[in-house]
Amino acid sequence: MLGRPNQFVVGTLYDHNNQNRNSGQSYDGSPDPASVSLRDVDRGYGPDVKAQRTAKIITKNTAFYLENVLDLNSELKLIGGLRYDAIDVERKSYTGEDKYHKSYYPVTGRFGVVYSVLPEVNLYASYSRAAQPVSQLVSLNASRDEFSLQKGEQIELGAKASLLEDSLDVTVALYDIEKRDILTSDVINGVRISSQIGAQVSQGLEVAASARLADDWRVNANVAWNWKAEFDEFNENLGTDIISRSGNTPTNVPEWTAALYINKTLGDWQINGGVRYVGERNANNNNGIELESYTTLDASVAYRWQRYTVTLRGRNLSDEVYASWASTGGLTQRLADPRSAELSVHYSFAD
Repeated sequence: MLGRPNQFVVGTLYDHNNQNRNSGQSYDGSPDPASVSLRDVDRGYGPDVKAQRTAKIITKNTAFYLENVLDLNSELKLIGGLRYDAIDVERKSYTGEDKYHKSYYPVTGRFGVVYSVLPEVNLYASYSRAAQPVSQLVSLNASRDEFSLQKGEQIELGAKASLLEDSLDVTVALYDIEKRDILTSDVINGVRISSQIGAQVSQGLEVAASARLADDWRVNANVAWNWKAEFDEFNENLGTDIISRSGNTPTNVPEWTAALYINKTLGDWQINGGVRYVGERNANNNNGIELESYTTLDASVAYRWQRYTVTLRGRNLSDEVYASWASTGGLTQRLADPRSAELSVHYSFAD
């Protein structure tokens, strides 16, 4: 193109998902009550029931995409991409609800430049757009028919370098992300409704390094600082009131995360170990409940013999007790797995 080296890729994909599932509706023979108390439980014997399908959901996604890399000169490259999706969702109820059908046709893409300051150091800048439904495709129903796709934009600036004769790789990235059209509550003419007027933003810095040391040692480290993560415009429906959460931090978003991993090769043996840190996070949208930070330690040892690889993994070796996730209300928190071990055998059919 334009007499300059150019790489062009065009492609397509098609995905078809057909599910028969229970989507939470009751049916004849459902246990009553559906739950029991945590105290003084009388286990008894439940009714003779089995899982029954309540909905048939078919999702189809046809996509066309293209990518292009143009070398303007030996130091500067232009990179662009474009993608068109045709998304189709069909939901048929076996419990008397109306049939539901919805289609989306998003166009997304990205554009960027890469500048080689030195043969070993590259600077880059990129802008990208994305789109996604307000919930998982298989969960869409008539109550969300009026909502469009949520839109997202990201600007990223960074540098990548291979130093010390390619024994040290370093990446630094600054990012600014905005997500719009988030579902939020509002009151119009005395009626509480859900509207797509919400937004949230995220800004931060990521640094990653990988070093190859003497005697087959390798060290990988990364750290991320999310200095701004907040709702730009968001109202929460509390049942009795609607409260603005603008300026608050979304749930499960830490300000700091970091990790350090070490790998050692000893002939047919591979030894790995790593420590991971996740900072404090908010457990609800009003930021009144905070999850504590945690640090976990994992390790593994693997032995390769002919086409077999036997691996012993240990996870959360310090037996840290922490919540890995919390609901937006903060009342439901998912505790992480305790200390555990896993033994696996892998066989390769090719040398």
